[in-house]
Amino acid sequence: MRISNKLSVVESGATYSTDATEGGTLRSKITNDLIEGSKLEPVEGSRAWIVVLGSFCLHFVILGNLYASGLFVPEYEEKFNLTRAKASLIIQLQAGMKFTMGFIAGKITDRYGINAVLPLGIVVYISGLILASYAKTFNQLILTHGVMVGVSSGLLYWGCISIVSMWFKKRRGFAAGLAAFGSGIGNFSMGIMIQRFIQDGGYEAALFRGGLISAGILLIAALCLKRRLPLVDYLHPCSDQDVLSDRNFRLICSATMLFQVGYQVPFAHLPSYILDLGFDSEYAAIAVSQIGVGSSCGRVLLGYISDYVGRLRMFRFVLFATVVVCAGWYLSETKATITTFAFFFGFTSGGFIALVFPVLADYWGGKRLGGIAGYIAVSLVPGSYLGPFFAGYSFDRRGDYDIAIWMSAACIFLAACLLLGMHVPSEIVDDDVHQQQEIDSQRALGAAVTGAAVAPIDENTDNMEEFI
Repeated sequence: MRISNKLSVVESGATYSTDATEGGTLRSKITNDLIEGSKLEPVEGSRAWIVVLGSFCLHFVILGNLYASGLFVPEYEEKFNLTRAKASLIIQLQAGMKFTMGFIAGKITDRYGINAVLPLGIVVYISGLILASYAKTFNQLILTHGVMVGVSSGLLYWGCISIVSMWFKKRRGFAAGLAAFGSGIGNFSMGIMIQRFIQDGGYEAALFRGGLISAGILLIAALCLKRRLPLVDYLHPCSDQDVLSDRNFRLICSATMLFQVGYQVPFAHLPSYILDLGFDSEYAAIAVSQIGVGSSCGRVLLGYISDYVGRLRMFRFVLFATVVVCAGWYLSETKATITTFAFFFGFTSGGFIALVFPVLADYWGGKRLGGIAGYIAVSLVPGSYLGPFFAGYSFDRRGDYDIAIWMSAACIFLAACLLLGMHVPSEIVDDDVHQQQEIDSQRALGAAVTGAAVAPIDENTDNMEEFI
């Protein structure tokens, strides 16, 4: 009887059989299978800019609609005989649910990819807007325009928005700013369109038509967006312990939470503030759209400059600049001063928002960015509710927005002070270097498998025809 030299190798659920003399071929096959899909597409190539376009479209719809939602507050207030604070509850819910979903959406996207959130998010988002146009009670509006739109916008925004930073390294700030430029253009465009739709057919027509327009733009986003880095193999928060225990990360979370309190006030109440001064609703829409124009300029220009002067340095500067602009709101009582305030508020705050993801990627890389950004999203939830509510409550009590304006400026000032405590990273995290290290590790594993996991086939197996 002779024993065949047929050998069997089992690794990671795959079985290979070959002659012992073909060890080199076996090693090559195992190594290739282990690193399959590990090769990354080049950074800052043509595919990267297509992803920027997709992110631009996503910003246009999600943030454009959110920032223009203040135009619905006077309509809801009049239609359902509500107080200013209660009428703004829709915006609080929409913004709050958007940020609440951030943690879940980011983790799911990191683990399963953007296709796990895109289709569902788009369907629920468009359904929420269209169903809201048929709402007969304020509670129905809360469910549709508030909860459905808020939850789905969180799935879409936080699930997909961190992808741009994966595709860039040197021009990360500029690319993120260009993608976020969509929110400014969306704010400007959606503000004008929604006000025109309201004038033509009421808020119902504005919700319905806005939903149809949003559907087409989100479809373009879905076709353009693509993840560059491999998926992560975890979902549990304990896997992010290194990030959560980092002092820099805790400072960013605290700063963004305070920033959000002040940031949401103008979006929710600037239209009502303008109407209370005696200006018409058409100018209110124009003024709100100026925030979008300023935001568009700030996100691109400040993002571009940050790549040269330092993203953390610019991150701090724009917050202090926003404090000065907020203080200027207190003196804004004419069309010229209100328009100036709106533009520069958008310019400085837009620059801050555009730099959040590039700064996070500089410290902790892009592979886990969705999940890390989810923690930032959770920190934004309190401000999304407290800012607009406190401003509305203050107005109902006093009949003006003076306290709300100074509260907004104070919160952003405290946020800026917190960022001064952050340490500059010793080196920018390079995702390509980390990925190459993983590939090298997998190659070493493949070599070890061929040396340690190779064994003759047992005589008790079904392959007895190999033995004579």
